[in-house]
Parts: sequence; C-alpha cells; structure tokens
Amino acid sequence: MLTVLVATVAFGPGLAGADPALDRTAALAWVPRRAAHILAVMATAAVVTAMPALVSEPLAAVALLVRDAAGIGGLLALGGVAWRAHWAWLLPVGWTLVVLLSGPASSPAYREVLTWVMQPAGNTLATATAVTIAVVGVVTHAAFGGRR
Repeated sequence: MLTVLVATVAFGPGLAGADPALDRTAALAWVPRRAAHILAVMATAAVVTAMPALVSEPLAAVALLVRDAAGIGGLLALGGVAWRAHWAWLLPVGWTLVVLLSGPASSPAYREVLTWVMQPAGNTLATATAVTIAVVGVVTHAAFGGRR
C-alpha cells in the first residue's frame, strides 16, 4: 500500500498545465489528454509496484496492487482538482494515514468501504470503492484539470 502511494503521489505536481490561458487556446481538446494522463499515472504506478510481485507473489497480490493504484490515482486526481497540483498528494496521503491508524474493518459495510485500501484482494466492496474513486477522479480531472 505504501509503495503504491509513493509511486502515485510522485506524479502529483505534473497534473497541471504550464499556463491556464494556453490550455484554453489549444487546438485539440484537453479533456481526453487529461484523462489519458491520469490513466497513465495509474497504469505506471500499477506496473512499477506490481513488477516485483509478478515474480514472487500470487496473482491476488498483483490484483491488490492494481486496485490500490487505481484508487490512489483517483484520489490524487481529485486532490489536484480540489487543491493545487503541487498539493494533490494531500488527499491520498491523508486518506492512507487515517486508514493506517484505524486499520482494516470488516463490519459494518461503511467502514469496509472507508478502509478499502487495506482490504484483502478478493473484497468486492473495496474493489468497487477503488474503481468508483478512480472513475470519479479521472472524469473530474479530465473535466476541470489540476489547478496551478
């Protein structure tokens, strides 16, 4: 979990363009570019962290790393939209620290959803939460972009 977090938040400062006025005058729409950018961040974090696990761990561990990379990438994108791009790391790091302090919970269901990042690989609520966060993060970042 912490490896995925470090691999993902390193991309936070790159979520904003160089100049908002330049972004508005581009000939090609920025929405698909921003969506592709955050999806590439998620994919890179998943590949970087899952590469050692592919050699020695079962496939369930790889699925866990991919799920966490997608969810934490979504949190990073939401953090980039909510705060400036160089502060985008606050949301995923804060969420992870709160979860680390509280630990994984198996009941009630809302605690299982809130601690999705520490749930085991086969947990459907955790996977659904990570996918939802990833989709909302990609769509929000694509629509609004990271603030500078």
